[in-house]
Amino acid sequence: MEANGFLHHFVSPGGIGAVFNSLTLEITTNLHSPSPFDPETILESCRSFCSSPSVTMATFFVTGDCPRKCGYCFVPGTLGTLTTAEVDHGLEMLSDLAPGKADILIYGGEPLLKPEIVLRIIRGSGDDRNLCLATGGWGVSREVAGALAERNGFVIVSIDGAKGVHNELRPLSGGDSFQSAVRTFHAFRDAGCRVGISLTVTRGNAGRVREDFGYLMETLKPDDMGINAWMHPRPGLSSNPFEARWEDVFDAVTGCLSDALSAGMYVEQLFRRLRPLVTRAPRLRDCPSRGGRLVFVPGGGVSPCDCMAAAGVNTVLDRQGIQKLLSDFSTLVPVFREGCLSCPCVALCGGGCLYDALACTGCLTGVREERCSYERALLKWMVGTILDNQLLDRKPGVLSIGEMTAFLPDGILEKARMPQPEAMLGGEMTCLQRAGSN
Repeated sequence: MEANGFLHHFVSPGGIGAVFNSLTLEITTNLHSPSPFDPETILESCRSFCSSPSVTMATFFVTGDCPRKCGYCFVPGTLGTLTTAEVDHGLEMLSDLAPGKADILIYGGEPLLKPEIVLRIIRGSGDDRNLCLATGGWGVSREVAGALAERNGFVIVSIDGAKGVHNELRPLSGGDSFQSAVRTFHAFRDAGCRVGISLTVTRGNAGRVREDFGYLMETLKPDDMGINAWMHPRPGLSSNPFEARWEDVFDAVTGCLSDALSAGMYVEQLFRRLRPLVTRAPRLRDCPSRGGRLVFVPGGGVSPCDCMAAAGVNTVLDRQGIQKLLSDFSTLVPVFREGCLSCPCVALCGGGCLYDALACTGCLTGVREERCSYERALLKWMVGTILDNQLLDRKPGVLSIGEMTAFLPDGILEKARMPQPEAMLGGEMTCLQRAGSN
């Protein structure tokens, strides 16, 4: 990709030339006359959108306890367990700061170790909240599964591959970790929940992720597949020793995305990039931690970031403190960074993970170069895929949204496919929002 300000010249693997506008996400095959635009006006709208924090998600760290010993896990076992009073206080704060729709993620550790706390969150959350529970696979009562099903809850079960791979990466002392995860998957599905799978890419399994992704997709037929492509450092470390090279992550991710599109499978972490690109809705916040997230941890702490909350960083005890953090974190996005403005991913990457940047560089405004290289390579792959699905005899001009989505399976972009729709879509700025800001 050759850059010229916000315009980037691109030639696809199939030989089709195009100009990509990194602010408007417009793609045109009219190489000599791309659409005119006013960068300053667009940047002003983008910055206004980002600097108005709106809570779209809350995470409840039910407990740090977990029966598995996954080497790559960033959650310390010393985190403790939420009390009922802390749950009630968190739900009250969420109601005050997000009176409209918002997603709730029930997280751990292993939250199913504390079913009474899980039930309290479900029953106290209110009918307008989307509920999502993340588990590594543990025995679940009919009461918990039924309560989530009644709320159309989404369950994410972590399964890192076929039995041998999964048991090596996610060992369960005295038990079969893979069978435990599969039993949990079926228990929630039989109860009527939507159930997805989360698969983690590590240094050890990167070379076979695509194979395991296909195996899990075919055998379990989940409602969603998630790929954790980047590993959060453990508290006190600058990097995660299990993390794969970005080039290997890229190969694994694009291979899985190709197979998912062929099978009509939704993959949230990957569609965070593809969806805004093909709909031309800039993704200005990737993680809701940039002004849109409340994280509640044992001990009464509140943070805008789940990783920082687990590590005890940027965690406060009062509403005034969290409101200031939400405001401060809302501007930690690429459109506020001079060094990011010439990058083709400025309106797509959302800035990556704040915790990872903090661990790697020592500051919240730091940048992980490996992550930047990956994002640029992924954008190049996506634009190439879009262009190579166009008619060869089409007249030069701007690609319509219909043309850019024509190669996608019908219904793949529907909101109902997303485990946490309010949180994810809350970071995307639509054309209507742009027009209203100008």
